[in-house]
Amino acid sequence: MADLMTIGEFAAATWLSPKALRLYDRNGLLSPDAVDPFNGALHR
Repeated sequence: MADLMTIGEFAAATWLSPKALRLYDRNGLLSPDAVDPFNGALHR
């Protein structure tokens, strides 16, 4: 998987908290393209 970033890096880039990103993902509002199963890195 290329261009991986952690949820923390994505949060900083978008000015959203990791907690908000997880909530948005659970509610289907903003989901990552893929999540690395070993370290949880998001695929943008």
